[in-house]
Order: sequence, then C-alpha cells, then structure tokens
Amino acid sequence: MKVRPIPLTTWELSKAVAQLLQDQSDTRYVLTTHGMPSYTFTGFHPVPDLQIVTILDQAYVVIGHESLDLPIVLDPRDGRVLLAVGPAHSGAFTQLSLYNSSLRQYRACAEAFVARLPYYRAAQIQEDNFDAAAGQLRDDLLADIVRIDAAAQCVWSDLPWQIEMGDYPNEALNKYLIEDETLDGCGDQ
Repeated sequence: MKVRPIPLTTWELSKAVAQLLQDQSDTRYVLTTHGMPSYTFTGFHPVPDLQIVTILDQAYVVIGHESLDLPIVLDPRDGRVLLAVGPAHSGAFTQLSLYNSSLRQYRACAEAFVARLPYYRAAQIQEDNFDAAAGQLRDDLLADIVRIDAAAQCVWSDLPWQIEMGDYPNEALNKYLIEDETLDGCGDQ
C-alpha cells in the first residue's frame, strides 16, 4: 500500500489581496510558496482563487471552505486562520472561531492529522479494542495540536472525536489517499 501525496494549492496574490496582507510576510510566503494542503476528506476545500470578504465590518481573505461550506479566512491584521460561522445557509456570518494562530500552524495541524493515516478499517470499529485504540489516537492527536498551537484546540478538537467515533475508516479515505485499492495491511500498524 502506498499513500498518495496530498496535493497542494498555491496562489498568485492579486494586488488587492497582497495589499491587504502587506504586513503579513510569512502568510504571503506560505500562500505563494508552500500552499495549502487539499485535504478534501478532512473538510478543507481550498478556493481556486483567494477572495476578499467582509465579515463583521472587517475584510478577510477566504482561503477555503470547510465541510459545511463555511469560509476559512485569514485575518490580515494578525495572520490568524479563522472559521466564519453564522445561521445555516444565510451567508451572514456572525462569529469567527479560531482555527490557528497562523497559516503555518494551520498547515502543521493539518499535517499532524494526516500523518496518522490510515487510521483503521471499517470492520475494526466493531472490535473490542477499537474504543481504546481510537481514544489513544484522539489523545495523541489532541496533544500534537496543543503542542503545535495551544490556541488552536477549539476547532481542531472536533476531528479527533470524529476519528474516535469511526468517521474515518480507510475505505472512506481510500479514494483520496491509497494507491493500492486492495487496502491490504491498512490499519495493522
């Protein structure tokens, strides 16, 4: 089994975005050089082109959307990565939740999440030791997230709980990650 490389999305900065991020040199560098991982299966969907949006009377740069189609934005004032939330399907965002203190830390948390793949086979969810193993995986991932960016545990903490509940069996991730369709050896780590 070989794990496919995760594709990256990089952008050329428009004048408007570059001007908005003029005080965020590291953020501009990450966007244009390192890019954002296209972890579609985790709920991060990068936008094809960076967009500027106004939320609560402040301009932000939209870098992607999460699984509920909520925008993931960069705060040009301090480089934080935020999740815009509001009433379902209203398009009116009334709150911003912290993903990470910086784009670099967002990438590191996403990479910590993916580094543990593949997690388990669907059949293993029914095994007696699944709860303990999934709980340990959750605890380890949460510890890594706190180590990378202690402020980030709010939004990121949902993913380890979803893993523990059995939301990420290898079979569901196979179309994104695994080149060998047989799944031989997956989860036997």
